[in-house]
Amino acid sequence: MIALLAGLALSTVTLTPSDDVWVYPHSSSPGSETFLRVWGDGSSAVESAFMDDGGFSYAYLQWPTRELKAGVPSKATLTVFASAPEDLTAEKVKAAPLQAFGLSAAFKEDAFMAGQTEVRPKGDSLGKATAEKKGDKWVLTVELAESFREGVSKAQAEGKPIGLALASAISPAEARSQLYKIFSKENPVEFRPALALEYGD
Repeated sequence: MIALLAGLALSTVTLTPSDDVWVYPHSSSPGSETFLRVWGDGSSAVESAFMDDGGFSYAYLQWPTRELKAGVPSKATLTVFASAPEDLTAEKVKAAPLQAFGLSAAFKEDAFMAGQTEVRPKGDSLGKATAEKKGDKWVLTVELAESFREGVSKAQAEGKPIGLALASAISPAEARSQLYKIFSKENPVEFRPALALEYGD
């Protein structure tokens, strides 16, 4: 068994989103925002009926899969950076973590409009972020569920992209800065959202 494990090679592919958008009705340029702002209503991360009225705000991320290996990754990890203002305390980040959900459809950031109700968060949460504060930023890491990893494999086989919606129950009602302000792919490479997929060879 030890020899078998020693001979098992693992390879990791890290991807930057091809598309990302801030989903909020008052964003004039959802596909070119430097920050993707995420909040909920204080109790729910995702609205029960998709109203797109500004009560909730999401970030959508999407990656191509054509160049990926066939098969189900053994591990999938999403890492994003977020601003760490004084109001976004460790206690609040723990109480209302950033969460990842599936997306109901693919999208193109240069044509995206917030009212596109065919593109919305779907299903149960695929994972909740753990948080580590580094300087003036939160590093948020989500270990994604098996269902997402299976979705990556299916998308790769069909030549389709794979997407995630980022959401949280955290509410800016108490303070405007009490929300997740996530660095988009428009930032320097070291702060862009990163999806790491691990495969066993």
